Amino acid sequence: MLEIPPDLTTPETISAKRVPNITETPISAQTLAEFEEFQSSQELAKYQDYLTWRETNNDAESLSITAFREFKKSQQNTQLSRDGVLIVSDNQGREILLVRDTLDSSWNRIDTALINLNIQLLNSSKSNYDFRISYKVGRDGGTNQGWRNWATLLTGRIIFQLKLEEQEGIVIASLFDRNNITIATPEANSLLRQLAVQLKTFAGEDQQFVIGGINPLPGLSLYKTTSGQTQLIIPEKPEIAWRTINRALREANFYIDKSDIDSLHFWIRYVVPGNKSNQGLLARLGLRKNKYPEIIDQYRMQLEPGISMESTIVSIWNANQQPAEKGEEVIYAIFEKLKN
Repeated sequence: MLEIPPDLTTPETISAKRVPNITETPISAQTLAEFEEFQSSQELAKYQDYLTWRETNNDAESLSITAFREFKKSQQNTQLSRDGVLIVSDNQGREILLVRDTLDSSWNRIDTALINLNIQLLNSSKSNYDFRISYKVGRDGGTNQGWRNWATLLTGRIIFQLKLEEQEGIVIASLFDRNNITIATPEANSLLRQLAVQLKTFAGEDQQFVIGGINPLPGLSLYKTTSGQTQLIIPEKPEIAWRTINRALREANFYIDKSDIDSLHFWIRYVVPGNKSNQGLLARLGLRKNKYPEIIDQYRMQLEPGISMESTIVSIWNANQQPAEKGEEVIYAIFEKLKN
């Protein structure tokens, strides 16, 4: 006889669907097997959802758990396509953040989200698509494992590794501890949910707004115009923003052909990442000339006053005075440099 856990016979909400009372009501072997599968997987909440779905479905041939899971999968895909972001959970209660975007763009957006949430970033690696953060969980939020739990008891903070990977065109963001073990705690789930909200608002796919951090970060943003051109907005007057951009270009290893503060523009050369040839030892010692690609695209970076004179709009144009094909890459490179 299958024993029913007490919490199923006394649901907490009025709208909850009861699990069949097996001790009093005859049930089929199929229903019993289905319930046992859910119970063994600790998916009782999903079983309640399954019962609700079964009541609204009149096709007896499609009432199996397999059909229900296909329905839920289709439902999640629809939501992900609509919102671009989705939180899902596995059988262990660990929540995972799904993002419908590229790895590079997702990393940049999450970087912005962490700034906006004022979360302490210890270090990050875009090449590895990960972040190492210190997160406030309270003094009782430790892992109860080893001496590091004492650090949490003293500081109320814990170290999380936030890692991104791509599967079938979807970016998966999940949290791990210092030992690269997955984390399934309310604090970890809360962080991912906060990130999901940011990715749907201030750190979107076509526009990002920095609202956290310290000056001059708040107000820094990028957005895509109706024509599809990506532009950068700096919360500084054009003359000050010109110096900010000049410094960022040099730190990002752009080659500046010429610049004019009166016209508020830079002529820069940009090599697509991966196209730079490796320098040999003789070149690094100055005994041979560096080998560069035969063609290095030249772009004009134009600054102009924003809606208010306290902000500056930055856009990228090619030599024919048309929006540059690689303009978005240049803007994102500068945006990342200014954020950090």
